[in-house]
Amino acid sequence: MARARVQAKTVECASQMRQIGQAMLIYAHENKGALFPPDAGLIVPLDQRWFRFVIKNSPTPSDPTNQEAKDWTPTILICPADDPEPTYYHTYLLNHHLHEHNLGYSSHFPANLTPSDAIVMGEKKTLATNYYVEILNGQSTYYEQVDEFRHGMKRGSNYLFADMHVSLMMQMRGRDPSLPLFGADPWDFPGEIVNP
Repeated sequence: MARARVQAKTVECASQMRQIGQAMLIYAHENKGALFPPDAGLIVPLDQRWFRFVIKNSPTPSDPTNQEAKDWTPTILICPADDPEPTYYHTYLLNHHLHEHNLGYSSHFPANLTPSDAIVMGEKKTLATNYYVEILNGQSTYYEQVDEFRHGMKRGSNYLFADMHVSLMMQMRGRDPSLPLFGADPWDFPGEIVNP
């Protein structure tokens, strides 16, 4: 029974990621291929965070001065395998390296990567605070933010890729040879990238 519950939560999480991916596609068609707005995380007010622009049915509290993340954030942003109220009321992290390298939905990815190799979204640690995996103060936030084992040590975590498929994968730190691994941050992209 316990194994079946774990499997059900894993499948529901993947379904939520696919739904978010579909919302990202709509956003991308309206925003020159960008899958989500850049820099719309903790540094902006709750009513201007990335999901408010991508997931159109995000809740709006009756009191616009309300500062509770739970009241502004759609429940689809919480993996059923996570704590019901994770920090800042969200489970999923976006790959801000896409914006750092000017990559979008219709981009040609570097180093012979395909859209099925490029991570768009993954799962954050319950207590982590950021909305993005990004470079801050010259350092990647990957290791302090990403939960590589949300669905167990043998399963790993779910990831949404640029071709909009979701895969359950083991730890990203080079254990899966089919995944890109460039430097210290497995979600980043190598070298100088120019978007054609």
